[in-house]
Amino acid sequence: MSAGEANALLIYALKVPFPSPFNDNTAIYYYLAKPEKVSLKVYDQTGRVVRTLENGIKDADMCYLNWNGVNNNNRKVVTGVYFTRFSSEEFTSTKKVIFVG
Repeated sequence: MSAGEANALLIYALKVPFPSPFNDNTAIYYYLAKPEKVSLKVYDQTGRVVRTLENGIKDADMCYLNWNGVNNNNRKVVTGVYFTRFSSEEFTSTKKVIFVG
């Protein structure tokens, strides 16, 4: 397999946010195998959307976002367990993250 072929074999993945627990910022990485529409949202324990971090067409690549513990109204969330959910046309994954305010 050539180097070009290896680069073309990207995978889908959502990494566990780091650090967790966090109180300032947590890094969220995801990998997209082909250009497509994606969504990355943060949910609370009741399943309500707390923050939409990504919603649109993205190129195939490794993508990186920070979540600073604020909701869609730019208010700090309460201390607790949250879930990052990544969805694309081909892949969906959810990871836990803990916010300590």
